[in-house]
Amino acid sequence: AGELRCLAIFSKQRLNEFPDYPTAMEQGVDFALGQWRGLAAPKGTDPEKIKIIHDAFKATMEDPDFQKLAKKAGILLEYKGTEEFAKWVVEQDKFYKDLIISNKLGDKYK
Repeated sequence: AGELRCLAIFSKQRLNEFPDYPTAMEQGVDFALGQWRGLAAPKGTDPEKIKIIHDAFKATMEDPDFQKLAKKAGILLEYKGTEEFAKWVVEQDKFYKDLIISNKLGDKYK
């Protein structure tokens, strides 16, 4: 006990459970990492079906009971609409691909 000290949280914002621990971004490190979840559908899926699923997903994220459960589990909720999420996934893919290549990670890049 007392032998470890947290230096940074790698999320975009401080965690409710650890309000005194700064984020890496607050300390000048432009990096955030976390788990994310999203829904995807095959190309050509009927837009009306996508809208139904999207609206249900969004309503769940806005539900106060769901938000309480997420907070209790330490999950930071961040809603992105369909177009914003699609753009974000492409950006994340590029970020990690560039990170892997520039640091020669994995046998393919050594």
